[in-house]
Amino acid sequence: MWADGTVWLEPEVLFSGPRQAFEFPQINYKKFSMKKYTYAYALGLNHFIPDRICKLNVKTKETWVWQEPDSYPSEPIFVATPNAVDEDDGVILTVVVTPGAGQRPAYLLILNAKDLTEVARAEVETIIPVTFHGMYKP
Repeated sequence: MWADGTVWLEPEVLFSGPRQAFEFPQINYKKFSMKKYTYAYALGLNHFIPDRICKLNVKTKETWVWQEPDSYPSEPIFVATPNAVDEDDGVILTVVVTPGAGQRPAYLLILNAKDLTEVARAEVETIIPVTFHGMYKP
């Protein structure tokens, strides 16, 4: 903020790659809305196809990725661990569509928000349409 009260913003590239995108970002809104934060989670797109979940450290630009062949996740939703201390202490929820033959058509994927390792998945026999937006209300 300038002395006269005006705010000046400058763009900064946080995530880039050939034909890559970091879309529908989410943060730990419960603790960091309108505050400086370190981690963002997003849907990674390759040629406009959502095929991965990404975590980005916005300060160091370090990234983590969850991806499986023929799997198309929806927008990630961050859910904090009750009484969490760390900003990334929680899980990421995403619905994953798997249209390949011989697989169940979709599942709810739960990832550890610290490193995007799989915690659990709940497979269903129902076709779920690909979605971009989800919501979690505690």
